[in-house]
Amino acid sequence: MNKREIQEIKKQFTPENCAITRIAGCYVDEEKKEVETEFVNIVRVIEDLGYTKKCVYEEDVTGVKDETFKMSMKRILEEYCMEHEGKFFIVYEEICRVKE
Repeated sequence: MNKREIQEIKKQFTPENCAITRIAGCYVDEEKKEVETEFVNIVRVIEDLGYTKKCVYEEDVTGVKDETFKMSMKRILEEYCMEHEGKFFIVYEEICRVKE
């Protein structure tokens, strides 16, 4: 498949007319072997420097259960703010990365 064919398929699957919520693929290396990937949940502490934002701390929270997730985010931010001065906020990301 080339890029044009992939774009045409993507155009047909808009949120209004499709129930698909996630599309996943796989990566292959130069020897055509599949590269293992994993989904991880990351909480990042961001420092607000006015016009710029800077990630100053990150923690993997993949194993945290849903009911304690918000409490974990709050704990991470509170602990970081106790040790540092400035304006900070939390960003949650679910990413897919290559396993090491």
